[in-house]
Amino acid sequence: MIKMRKKHPNRILFLMFLLCLSLIIGLFAYRVGTGICETEMSAGEPTMLSREYTLGTIVDRNREFIVSGDEKAGGVMWRSSETMTAFKDLLGLNFEETMESRTSILINAPWVFGAEDNRFTLYSLLHPQNKRVGGDAKITIDRNLQEYISSYILKKGYNTDDVYAVVSDYKTGELLGVYGKAFLTLLSPGSTMKPVIAASVLDLDPDKKNFTYDCTEENHVFQTEGGAFRIDCSEGVHGQMNMENAMAVSCNGYFISLLQSVDKKSLLEKMKGFGFDTEVIYPEFDYADQKFASGAASESDDYLMAAIGQASAKTTVLGMQLCASALLNGGYLQSPYWISAKRATAQDKNWTDIEVNQEASRRVCSEETADFVVKAMEAVTEKGTGKNFNFPADSGYHFAAKTGTAQKGILSEETGEELYSVWTTGGLVSEDDSEAAPYAVTVCLDNVNDKEITSQQAGEMAKDILLFLTEKCEQ
Repeated sequence: MIKMRKKHPNRILFLMFLLCLSLIIGLFAYRVGTGICETEMSAGEPTMLSREYTLGTIVDRNREFIVSGDEKAGGVMWRSSETMTAFKDLLGLNFEETMESRTSILINAPWVFGAEDNRFTLYSLLHPQNKRVGGDAKITIDRNLQEYISSYILKKGYNTDDVYAVVSDYKTGELLGVYGKAFLTLLSPGSTMKPVIAASVLDLDPDKKNFTYDCTEENHVFQTEGGAFRIDCSEGVHGQMNMENAMAVSCNGYFISLLQSVDKKSLLEKMKGFGFDTEVIYPEFDYADQKFASGAASESDDYLMAAIGQASAKTTVLGMQLCASALLNGGYLQSPYWISAKRATAQDKNWTDIEVNQEASRRVCSEETADFVVKAMEAVTEKGTGKNFNFPADSGYHFAAKTGTAQKGILSEETGEELYSVWTTGGLVSEDDSEAAPYAVTVCLDNVNDKEITSQQAGEMAKDILLFLTEKCEQ
C-alpha cells in the first residue's frame, strides 16, 4: 500500500503545488526587496494615489526645476509664480481634471503620481502611515520659452482664452511650448491653408510649379455646379501671378484656380497625409481631426472656399503646426511628443529615456515639393504680407511663413462687428542649411476685430518667439 501511494498521481500534483507556491513566495519577496512594479493607471486611481503619494518632480528639457510635491504643505511647490502661471494648465496637476482629457502632460506620466511605485516595498511595509514620493518626469517643454509666451500674452493684454500657440522642433517633433487649447479647438485657418494646397497639388503634378494666373476682376468669377461664384482678393487685383508671388501677396484667385487644375478625388487623398478628412491618432494626445471638404461636390462653392481656408475647412493650431513643420522638414511629418525621460520612483538615480511612438510619423509630400513651397513661404516675409515681421538680415535665418485671416461668421456681442481668427504659421530656415535652429511656430488670435488685431500681430508674436529661441540658443 505504501509503494502504491508513493507512485500515486496526487503526489506529483502536490509537488507541483509546492513548487508554484515557492515561486510565488520568492517573487513576492523579490518585489518586497526591490520595489519593482509596473502598473497601468486606472480611472480614479490618481485620486486614490493623491492620498498616498506626494507628487514627484517635473523638470524641463534642460532639467530645470518646474514643480514638485510638497508634503508639508499638502500640495505642490512651484519654481516661481511666473512658472505657475505659465504651466498650471499645461501640466494637469489636478487629478480629476487630468483624467478627463489627454490634453495635459501628466496624463501621460502616471509615475509622477506614484502609479508605478510598488506598495509592497520594505519601506512601505515598515512605514504604512507615511506618504511616499512619486517619480520624476523630464518634459520637452522649455521653461524659459513657456514663461516668455505666457508673459508676452499678458503684456499685450490679449484675452488669454482666445490665444493659441504651439512651438516645436520640426526635425524631432518635440513640443517646446504650448499655450491655450491648441489640440482640440477647431478653427478656420484662412490663408494658412494655401501652403498645404500648393504642396498637395505639386505632389500630384510637379509641372504645376509653372502654374500662372491672371488676377483680374473678370477672372475672379469661378464656375461651380451651382453656377457662377465670385471670390475676391482682400487687396484688390494682383495681375499676373506665379506661385511665389501668389503666396507672398496671398492671392485667393491663384490658389482656387490651382485647386481646380487637378482632380478633386486625387487632391483630397493627398491631403489626408497632412491630416485632413482622415483620423490621425497621436497616442499622447486628445486631438481634434482636421477637416477640408470631402463631402463637398467637385465644383461646389464650399470646395473652392476651402482652398483659402474658409467654409468647411477647419484645423487646430497643433494641426496647422504639423503641416508647416512637415514642409520645413522636407516633407516628412514627425509625430509630436512632450515627455522625454522618467525616473519611476523617488529612489531612482538615473533617467530612463522614453521611447517615442512614431507610428503616426509619415511622409506627406516629396522633399522637392516641400522645398519649393517653403521657398514661396520665404517670399511672404521678404516682400509679401509678412514683410513687417521679417527676420533680421544678419541673423543667418529666413522666416518662412504664411499669414491668414478667417471670417468666423459671428458678430461680437459687445460691438456688433464681425469676428475673425488671425494666424501666422511657419519656421526658420538657415542660410547655410545648418540644423542649428529647426524651430516651427504657429500662433492664432481668435475672436478679434480685424481693425484692431490682425495677422500682423500674430506674425509679430511668432517672430518674437523665434527671436527668443535663437538668441537663447546663441548665449
